[in-house]
Amino acid sequence: MTVSFNHSLAPAIKFGAGLATRLAKELAPICTDRQVLIISDPGVKAAGLADAVMAALKRNGFATDLFNDLKGETSAASIDKAAKKIQSGRPSAVIGLGGGSALDTAKFAVAVSAAEHDAETYALMQQPLPQRTAKLIMLPTTAGTGAEVTRTAVFTDSHNHKVWAWGDELAADLVILDPELTLTLPKTLTAATGLDAMVHAIEACTAKRSHPFAQAAGLQAIRLIFHNLARAIDRPQDLNVRGKLLTAATLAGMALDGAGAGLAHSIGHALGTIAGMHHGRAVALALDVIFPKNATTAVDIHAQIALILGVQPDTVEAMAKKGAGAFGDFMRRVGIDTSLQPDGLKPIDRDRLVDVIYSEENMPMHANNCYTASKADIRDFAQELLSH
Repeated sequence: MTVSFNHSLAPAIKFGAGLATRLAKELAPICTDRQVLIISDPGVKAAGLADAVMAALKRNGFATDLFNDLKGETSAASIDKAAKKIQSGRPSAVIGLGGGSALDTAKFAVAVSAAEHDAETYALMQQPLPQRTAKLIMLPTTAGTGAEVTRTAVFTDSHNHKVWAWGDELAADLVILDPELTLTLPKTLTAATGLDAMVHAIEACTAKRSHPFAQAAGLQAIRLIFHNLARAIDRPQDLNVRGKLLTAATLAGMALDGAGAGLAHSIGHALGTIAGMHHGRAVALALDVIFPKNATTAVDIHAQIALILGVQPDTVEAMAKKGAGAFGDFMRRVGIDTSLQPDGLKPIDRDRLVDVIYSEENMPMHANNCYTASKADIRDFAQELLSH
């Protein structure tokens, strides 16, 4: 029997090649004073994407400003700086342009700018988010995080812990999916962000809070990623393939927003905290080691996932079990490095990793995982990860 659930509709989503340079038409109805702030990152600026969007808006009478003081993963410090920029400029619309870090920074900064508190005040929902005063538009340049459609912002606090905030105040007003923005993404990031989206979809489909709407979006996301990620790595300028991956990432984000993440994200966040690993690679490596245990629970949906991952029809139990190997094979096929030694982690770091996995900010994801992992399970998962 399906558990009770609430499923919020996604923001307005528009897909099309070249939409980013025709953004003025989409903004005009919701940005009447034509004052816009773009929040991006240095990589997007260096690739020329921020300048192209700004130039297109300026040609159509918009006054634009840019904030791109972002370094790596989203941080409370960068959110606070962006919020101050919003408070001083008072734009009527804020555009998040980039990967998950830029999008989460934009979402959270718009909310934080509406009050006097800093970002860390709202970590783990210690206080409700203020109502924002500016419209929020999302333009992802990677096909991975799905942050454009989630009501969550993940960031690093001043103690270097990965924490989060959640609320309807973080939902975008408009999402623009332009596959042309993803053409410059390097192969390694294409692989890592694509697997990030796949893990989102798999966890959303199998989580304790999962439901049919999340599974519909999640299963389609897994299908699109499985059939297109390797192609995008081999043919990075294939706009059709890039568009399918971008669609998949947004679908996975919708699924994740509806059902939540699981243990792979607890472990992945811990790896990010202690080793600074890319989030997509971290959660993929984590799911690889916990998949066999997860597949013993929520067997039917794991069997459906296994079929999408190329497992041949068999009994439901056999397919679910084989799905774990199929995921690992796919992860390695797209070139993910499974060794943590280049990240400075060794088997001796097991207890330190376990401690961070059990930190307060990760416990909601533990509770949502389909398989209820014991402390011994967690130690085994950590040991397997660190032994690669």
